[in-house]
Amino acid sequence: MSTLEFLVEEAKGLRKDLGLYLFNFDMIRYGEGDGYLVIDMNYFPGYEKFPSYETVMIDFFLNVMKLQELENMKKKEIDDSRKLEARLELFTAEYTLLITSANQSKLAPKSNKNIIIQTSSDK
Repeated sequence: MSTLEFLVEEAKGLRKDLGLYLFNFDMIRYGEGDGYLVIDMNYFPGYEKFPSYETVMIDFFLNVMKLQELENMKKKEIDDSRKLEARLELFTAEYTLLITSANQSKLAPKSNKNIIIQTSSDK
């Protein structure tokens, strides 16, 4: 892995772990191996020395807004999906209760209200 690829991967990891979109960090290499240390981080660094920083920053903020809109849409879809699942579970439970109730009423003895009992005095 090249040094640039390594730095890009580190930046992605820091972005994810810290929840930051805009930051810079300073690293130093120590030892003879592949050891690195992050020695400084800025959560809103200055870019005034960066050529054409205005257009880069505008594009960056527009992309962040689009990303947040997509994330919000995804959350809404997940919420809608969960609501639909809950409604389906409720419908299934109500249907099961209705079927169970219907089956129990078929097995229950008929009411005695309509049965006329003749006694010997009625004859």
